[in-house]
Amino acid sequence: MNEYTDDELKEKLRKFSNEADSILLLFDNNESTYLIQERYAQLKDELREEARRCNLSRTYNNASDFEKHYYIPSIREASAFGLTVKKNAAANQKMASAVATCYYRLNKFYSERKRESN
Repeated sequence: MNEYTDDELKEKLRKFSNEADSILLLFDNNESTYLIQERYAQLKDELREEARRCNLSRTYNNASDFEKHYYIPSIREASAFGLTVKKNAAANQKMASAVATCYYRLNKFYSERKRESN
């Protein structure tokens, strides 16, 4: 039995994506470095933990088509290729770029799916 429904997974993906977008807005608004670092670290930890859950064979074997083809690849890519800057690094352009990559990876597969269905 699946741990989450497809709707719950869509909401989790949306939450991660919205948080990445919100961190990018913090950069745009020149918010405090501490706040940016704190939110970045939290998102990085949550994504890493979710990627670990996705990498469990029992998770994959019991996954729905949506989870296998959209959710798991998005989480894995966002965790592996996005947020590559250390959590305690300076909140600079390199960190902003890492967040932008994360945002892109979180939305990549689902956006492609929407384009294909239109």
